[in-house]
Amino acid sequence: MTVAQLATNPAVWDGKRVTVAGWISNDFEDHNLSSDAPSPCQAGSVVGASGVSALVPYGHTRRGVFSGTFRFIYGRKDGDEIIISTGSAAPGPIEALKVLHWTSSARRTCRSDD
Repeated sequence: MTVAQLATNPAVWDGKRVTVAGWISNDFEDHNLSSDAPSPCQAGSVVGASGVSALVPYGHTRRGVFSGTFRFIYGRKDGDEIIISTGSAAPGPIEALKVLHWTSSARRTCRSDD
């Protein structure tokens, strides 16, 4: 399973257990799991993730393989409005997120002002 599959068809995965590799980020308004790429700055697709602050220090990102339950809460329409979160503008989140194994050490998140 890929982050792109979750982001492209979030309704299909709603309520299902998923295992996915990617970059988990803990930054201001960025509690996301982004696609598995050589660098977090190159990652494309993104989904929201719950419990990120317990896994990665603030201002950092780390690559790994994760499992959890995907919920299509953010990014779906509710009447005329789209439900969003200040922690992630992406579909999701993945709840009860667990690390199956890390594939990198923690590093600073990518920022346009760096």
